[in-house]
Amino acid sequence: MTKQRFYIDTQGNDDEAYREAMQYACRLADNDNEVKRVIILVHTKQNTGWFERLYGREIEKQLFKGTTFKDCKPVFKFETKKTYSDSHTPSEIVITCGLDAEDVLKIDDFYSVKAIIAIPWLRDKLQKWVQTWNPTELRGNQQAVIAYA
Repeated sequence: MTKQRFYIDTQGNDDEAYREAMQYACRLADNDNEVKRVIILVHTKQNTGWFERLYGREIEKQLFKGTTFKDCKPVFKFETKKTYSDSHTPSEIVITCGLDAEDVLKIDDFYSVKAIIAIPWLRDKLQKWVQTWNPTELRGNQQAVIAYA
């Protein structure tokens, strides 16, 4: 199994990045019948404000239990760094929300993860993962190349 790795070159409050990542995850899942869940991985349960702004409070609450969206097969579900673990069945796409390279590298090792879409809070905090895996940058659809001074 080849793990797919993606990245959105952004930082800070970029609500649209989360919408783009979820839409891309839906397209990936449409092309892979093994994908059953899209995990939206956040630091803590309190780090979900982006999704309330995008979809409203009710959808944000549903994401804690798992919910589906119109015209998209998999279940989307919030998990935190503390609650998420490897299910040992390759069936998940993970969208990392503001996690740093250390956290993303740990998730990257999970067998259950078929694809990762990383969205940084600060670009330089994701540098090690980007340099290790050279993920495809979704907004430019090219391999990520990041230069840091």
